[in-house]
Amino acid sequence: MTTPAGRAPEEPGASKTRARPTPSPRPSQAPPTDPRRLAGYGPPPASTLGAPAYALRVRRRQKELKVAIAEIEGRLRKAEAERDGAEAQLGQAAVDYGLVSEASDDADKLTSRVAEAERSIAQAKGRQSQQKEYFEAEKQRKQAEIQALEERLAPVRQKIGEFEERLKAAAEEKRRAEATTKRLEIEARNAAATSDLARQRSIEEQRVASAGAVAAKEQEAEQLKYGMDVLAQKTREDELKLNALKTELGQFSAFAAERVGDTGEREKLAAVWRRSRLAVIGRRVYDMEQRPQLLDGDRLLGRIDQSRKKVTEVQQELGPYLEALDAYDRDSVRKALYLAIGCGVLFLVLLGVLFATC
Repeated sequence: MTTPAGRAPEEPGASKTRARPTPSPRPSQAPPTDPRRLAGYGPPPASTLGAPAYALRVRRRQKELKVAIAEIEGRLRKAEAERDGAEAQLGQAAVDYGLVSEASDDADKLTSRVAEAERSIAQAKGRQSQQKEYFEAEKQRKQAEIQALEERLAPVRQKIGEFEERLKAAAEEKRRAEATTKRLEIEARNAAATSDLARQRSIEEQRVASAGAVAAKEQEAEQLKYGMDVLAQKTREDELKLNALKTELGQFSAFAAERVGDTGEREKLAAVWRRSRLAVIGRRVYDMEQRPQLLDGDRLLGRIDQSRKKVTEVQQELGPYLEALDAYDRDSVRKALYLAIGCGVLFLVLLGVLFATC
């Protein structure tokens, strides 16, 4: 029995039960679309000079046709998936009712393949669950280490923050004291030009006090910087360890997600394999001359009829588009290629002559 494109492969040793013949299209039936009209390439040119324009038109239309083909092929894959799903449901019903032996001579092989796929799915799920538990426990352990270091570093960081605020305040007071000192120096120069000795002494006393304030703030700033360096030295090892743990946690989380994802992919592959085996059984049951009575069997058979009809319709729609891709005049396209090559060679020759005469 011919298998339509995209269907799950048949097992070797197919059932000898005679399948119901599929009606073939009548010879008088015309295709739904004429490939040449669908292609839209137009008539081939009468002369070689018209070949380039024809070739460009072919290239443009082929791009448009490929877009349409991709869309139809997507619908075809969806229709085939629905068909295989319906056949797999019928196959599952046959397995549940123990009717596989009535539909196929190699029932033991088919049912063992289904059971093998189910074991693979169960193993993948179990492994994925174990991986999630292990990775989650490791992540919680690393997060606990990070939290402990954060709590240990919090008071020291707070103290360093206080030192930074005091350092900013000292720097601001030093800036104001320096501005006052410069102002007093200017006033002292102006007072020296007068005979007001009392004013001169007052300004000098203020200048000396202001300069002393600048020196005091510089000393305070140095002490604060020293205290901050001491605290930073004490916490440097913990800070380095904390950064390393955070980096390690990020890398470990990415690794864990990848491993769990790989196990999930294996589970998906096993599920696809199981579905394909059930679809084989479902096709065998569907093709039986006398089908067994199944619960909800009419609905399952109706779904298969509809999905197979849908696949056939989409395949018939796709055929003319595939034919349209090649429905161009090859001689005209070949002439356009030769003409383009000839023009290129002529251009290079003329260019060489031009350079040679210069």
